Amino acid sequence: MRSSEELAELKSFFANADNRVSLYFAENPAMREEHIEGRLIATLEQEPSAIYQERINEDRLRRGLPTLALSFKHVTHTERLNGADIGLVASLNIPGEQVLTKAILAQSKKLYRGHDGFSGTSSYEELFGSTSSSPQWERLLNVTPSSVYLLFGPDRLRIGRKTRPFGTQVLTAQTIKGLEESGVRRVTASLAFQRGLSFPSWVVEEFICCNAGDSNNRVVDIARGQNSNFSVRNTIEISIRGRDFDPTLFQAAAC
Repeated sequence: MRSSEELAELKSFFANADNRVSLYFAENPAMREEHIEGRLIATLEQEPSAIYQERINEDRLRRGLPTLALSFKHVTHTERLNGADIGLVASLNIPGEQVLTKAILAQSKKLYRGHDGFSGTSSYEELFGSTSSSPQWERLLNVTPSSVYLLFGPDRLRIGRKTRPFGTQVLTAQTIKGLEESGVRRVTASLAFQRGLSFPSWVVEEFICCNAGDSNNRVVDIARGQNSNFSVRNTIEISIRGRDFDPTLFQAAAC
């Protein structure tokens, strides 16, 4: 997946899903992190991906490339120790372009609203955890450097003098480690916006279409919930595969 049209459609799919979740969180700020996480997963599964898939395939057919099939698989795991909140797997099988399975481990945190609502000074109050146990970022990085934090926020908020689109921000676990080790004790929305990427940009530009992710079989197994020594609460598997030309799909898309 190399063309700007393909990437824009894929990013639009994730952006619409994230925006729906962020709007809901803005109206229900007392939601627990695992419930926001569950809503994001459900929204990704329910978002009508066929629309975006058809547009991507129209572009690929014009360029003489095989069409693609996009699908999602979600599994919730009942047992959970000191592991990760989400195992995110990308299964890419596009002959001639990319054939690879890789994974990311993710921890989810939510933005806490102040007395005056959400703003750039609102913070992710439980990001660093307690000092009595090993940091979450340390447990993640001990498994793989391909670990991130999904920082849930409202759809938009005021940062500085401007109201900006916000939503879910993604920071690497390595970034969180660096912040904590440099003495930062409070990650604000402004800091997350400055140091991170939006979820749609990260998942498309960094994870699916670039180098983020670990292809080590052990890490992929952990992300899929298949390792009892390091569990995950939810597994999300994104599958993008090439398929044979389907004229019916193209005709439907062209109407």
